[in-house]
Amino acid sequence: MNDEPIIYLASAQPLWRDLAIGDKGQDVKSLQTELGRLGIAVAENGVSERSTLAATNELARRNGSRTARQSLEVGQYTWLPAPSVSAQSCELGVGDQVTAGATLSKLPQGISAARIEPSPINVMPGARVVAIDDQAIPVDATGAVTDPRELDKIALSTAYRNARLGALPPTQRRPRKKPRPATALSSR
Repeated sequence: MNDEPIIYLASAQPLWRDLAIGDKGQDVKSLQTELGRLGIAVAENGVSERSTLAATNELARRNGSRTARQSLEVGQYTWLPAPSVSAQSCELGVGDQVTAGATLSKLPQGISAARIEPSPINVMPGARVVAIDDQAIPVDATGAVTDPRELDKIALSTAYRNARLGALPPTQRRPRKKPRPATALSSR
Protein backbone atom coordinates (compact mmCIF):
# COMPACT_ATOMS: atom_id res chain seq x y z
CA MET A 1 0.00 0.00 0.00
CA ASN A 2 1.45 3.37 -0.98
CA ASP A 3 4.39 1.46 -2.49
CA GLU A 4 5.01 -0.44 0.76
CA PRO A 5 4.09 -4.10 1.23
CA ILE A 6 1.44 -5.20 3.68
CA ILE A 7 2.79 -8.28 5.42
CA TYR A 8 0.50 -11.11 6.43
CA LEU A 9 1.30 -12.82 9.74
CA ALA A 10 -0.24 -16.01 11.08
CA SER A 11 0.52 -15.50 14.76
CA ALA A 12 -1.28 -17.13 17.67
CA GLN A 13 -2.47 -13.69 18.75
CA PRO A 14 -3.14 -10.79 16.37
CA LEU A 15 -1.02 -7.67 16.58
CA TRP A 16 -3.27 -5.05 18.12
CA ARG A 17 -0.88 -2.17 18.80
CA ASP A 18 2.23 -0.46 17.50
CA LEU A 19 5.34 -1.88 19.17
CA ALA A 20 8.39 0.03 20.34
CA ILE A 21 11.55 -1.30 21.93
CA GLY A 22 10.77 -2.37 25.50
CA ASP A 23 7.11 -3.29 24.95
CA LYS A 24 6.17 -6.63 26.49
CA GLY A 25 3.33 -9.08 26.12
CA GLN A 26 1.88 -12.20 24.56
CA ASP A 27 1.34 -10.30 21.30
CA VAL A 28 5.11 -9.66 21.13
CA LYS A 29 5.88 -13.32 21.81
CA SER A 30 3.37 -14.40 19.12
CA LEU A 31 5.08 -12.05 16.65
CA GLN A 32 8.50 -13.45 17.57
CA THR A 33 7.25 -17.03 17.12
CA GLU A 34 5.83 -16.17 13.69
CA LEU A 35 9.08 -14.48 12.65
CA GLY A 36 10.89 -17.71 13.55
CA ARG A 37 8.39 -19.77 11.52
CA LEU A 38 9.12 -17.48 8.58
CA GLY A 39 12.86 -18.15 8.90
CA ILE A 40 14.02 -15.06 10.77
CA ALA A 41 15.70 -16.05 14.03
CA VAL A 42 14.76 -13.91 17.02
CA ALA A 43 14.46 -14.58 20.76
CA GLU A 44 10.91 -15.65 21.68
CA ASN A 45 10.82 -13.93 25.06
CA GLY A 46 7.80 -11.63 24.75
CA VAL A 47 9.94 -8.48 24.91
CA SER A 48 10.24 -6.19 21.90
CA GLU A 49 14.00 -5.74 21.64
CA ARG A 50 16.26 -4.24 18.97
CA SER A 51 16.56 -7.75 17.53
CA THR A 52 12.75 -7.96 17.21
CA LEU A 53 12.65 -4.65 15.35
CA ALA A 54 15.58 -5.73 13.15
CA ALA A 55 13.72 -8.99 12.37
CA THR A 56 10.52 -7.14 11.38
CA ASN A 57 12.56 -4.78 9.18
CA GLU A 58 14.25 -7.82 7.58
CA LEU A 59 10.86 -9.43 6.89
CA ALA A 60 9.62 -6.18 5.34
CA ARG A 61 12.82 -5.89 3.25
CA ARG A 62 12.40 -9.47 1.99
CA ASN A 63 8.90 -8.52 0.88
CA GLY A 64 9.91 -5.38 -1.02
CA SER A 65 10.02 -2.61 1.58
CA ARG A 66 12.70 0.06 1.23
CA THR A 67 11.91 1.71 4.57
CA ALA A 68 13.78 0.88 7.79
CA ARG A 69 11.44 1.64 10.68
CA GLN A 70 12.26 2.61 14.26
CA SER A 71 9.13 0.90 15.60
CA LEU A 72 6.67 -1.71 14.42
CA GLU A 73 3.52 -0.09 13.08
CA VAL A 74 0.50 -2.38 13.30
CA GLY A 75 -0.83 -0.93 10.02
CA GLN A 76 2.03 -2.64 8.12
CA TYR A 77 0.61 -6.06 8.99
CA THR A 78 -2.52 -8.08 8.44
CA TRP A 79 -3.28 -10.98 10.74
CA LEU A 80 -4.24 -14.40 9.41
CA PRO A 81 -5.71 -17.18 11.54
CA ALA A 82 -3.46 -19.83 9.93
CA PRO A 83 -0.32 -19.91 7.77
CA SER A 84 -2.40 -20.87 4.74
CA VAL A 85 -5.92 -19.52 4.15
CA SER A 86 -8.20 -19.07 1.16
CA ALA A 87 -10.13 -15.85 0.85
CA GLN A 88 -13.90 -16.16 0.72
CA SER A 89 -14.14 -12.85 -1.10
CA CYS A 90 -12.02 -9.83 -1.99
CA GLU A 91 -13.77 -6.57 -1.21
CA LEU A 92 -11.50 -4.22 -3.16
CA GLY A 93 -10.20 -4.03 -6.69
CA VAL A 94 -6.83 -2.92 -7.99
CA GLY A 95 -6.55 0.83 -7.64
CA ASP A 96 -9.40 1.16 -5.11
CA GLN A 97 -8.72 3.55 -2.26
CA VAL A 98 -8.37 1.92 1.12
CA THR A 99 -9.30 3.63 4.35
CA ALA A 100 -8.23 2.64 7.86
CA GLY A 101 -10.39 -0.17 9.20
CA ALA A 102 -11.78 -1.07 5.77
CA THR A 103 -12.32 -4.73 4.91
CA LEU A 104 -9.78 -5.92 2.36
CA SER A 105 -11.02 -9.49 2.08
CA LYS A 106 -13.18 -11.94 3.99
CA LEU A 107 -11.98 -15.30 5.22
CA PRO A 108 -14.15 -18.31 5.91
CA GLN A 109 -15.25 -18.64 9.52
CA GLY A 110 -12.86 -20.82 11.51
CA ILE A 111 -13.71 -23.34 14.20
CA SER A 112 -13.04 -22.48 17.83
CA ALA A 113 -14.36 -25.72 19.33
CA ALA A 114 -15.52 -29.17 18.26
CA ARG A 115 -17.09 -32.02 20.22
CA ILE A 116 -18.58 -35.36 19.28
CA GLU A 117 -22.28 -35.37 20.15
CA PRO A 118 -23.70 -37.24 21.89
CA SER A 119 -20.77 -37.42 24.30
CA PRO A 120 -19.18 -40.85 24.52
CA ILE A 121 -20.07 -42.82 27.65
CA ASN A 122 -18.49 -45.88 29.24
CA VAL A 123 -15.42 -45.45 27.06
CA MET A 124 -12.30 -47.52 27.67
CA PRO A 125 -9.28 -45.40 28.62
CA GLY A 126 -6.87 -44.52 25.85
CA ALA A 127 -6.19 -42.09 23.02
CA ARG A 128 -8.93 -41.70 20.41
CA VAL A 129 -9.42 -40.06 17.05
CA VAL A 130 -12.40 -39.12 14.92
CA ALA A 131 -12.10 -39.80 11.18
CA ILE A 132 -13.09 -36.83 9.02
CA ASP A 133 -12.50 -37.30 5.32
CA ASP A 134 -9.15 -39.11 5.23
CA GLN A 135 -7.79 -37.52 8.41
CA ALA A 136 -7.59 -38.88 11.96
CA ILE A 137 -8.34 -36.00 14.35
CA PRO A 138 -7.40 -36.60 18.04
CA VAL A 139 -10.22 -36.21 20.57
CA ASP A 140 -10.03 -36.22 24.37
CA ALA A 141 -11.99 -38.50 26.71
CA THR A 142 -15.04 -36.22 26.52
CA GLY A 143 -15.04 -36.28 22.71
CA ALA A 144 -13.64 -32.74 22.36
CA VAL A 145 -11.07 -31.56 19.81
CA THR A 146 -8.88 -28.99 21.55
CA ASP A 147 -5.77 -28.53 19.39
CA PRO A 148 -6.13 -25.40 17.18
CA ARG A 149 -4.19 -27.11 14.35
CA GLU A 150 -6.65 -30.01 14.41
CA LEU A 151 -9.59 -27.59 14.45
CA ASP A 152 -8.09 -25.96 11.32
CA LYS A 153 -7.95 -29.39 9.64
CA ILE A 154 -11.65 -29.88 10.37
CA ALA A 155 -12.50 -26.40 9.04
CA LEU A 156 -10.65 -27.15 5.78
CA SER A 157 -12.22 -30.60 5.31
CA THR A 158 -14.68 -31.37 2.54
CA ALA A 159 -17.04 -32.97 5.07
CA TYR A 160 -17.18 -29.79 7.16
CA ARG A 161 -17.62 -27.58 4.10
CA ASN A 162 -20.47 -29.79 2.87
CA ALA A 163 -22.11 -29.77 6.31
CA ARG A 164 -22.00 -25.95 6.34
CA LEU A 165 -23.67 -25.94 2.92
CA GLY A 166 -26.53 -28.07 4.26
CA ALA A 167 -25.38 -31.52 3.20
CA LEU A 168 -25.66 -34.43 5.62
CA PRO A 169 -23.25 -34.22 8.57
CA PRO A 170 -20.08 -36.28 8.38
CA THR A 171 -20.18 -39.82 9.72
CA GLN A 172 -18.46 -39.97 13.07
CA ARG A 173 -16.32 -42.89 14.14
CA ARG A 174 -14.21 -43.19 17.26
CA PRO A 175 -11.51 -45.73 16.45
CA ARG A 176 -8.82 -46.41 19.01
CA LYS A 177 -5.33 -45.25 18.03
CA LYS A 178 -3.85 -48.62 19.06
CA PRO A 179 -6.40 -51.44 18.99
CA ARG A 180 -6.15 -53.75 21.97
CA PRO A 181 -6.48 -57.50 21.46
CA ALA A 182 -9.77 -58.96 22.61
CA THR A 183 -10.21 -62.32 24.25
CA ALA A 184 -13.39 -64.24 23.66
CA LEU A 185 -14.67 -66.33 26.55
CA SER A 186 -17.19 -69.02 26.02
CA SER A 187 -19.31 -70.64 28.68
CA ARG A 188 -19.55 -74.43 28.41
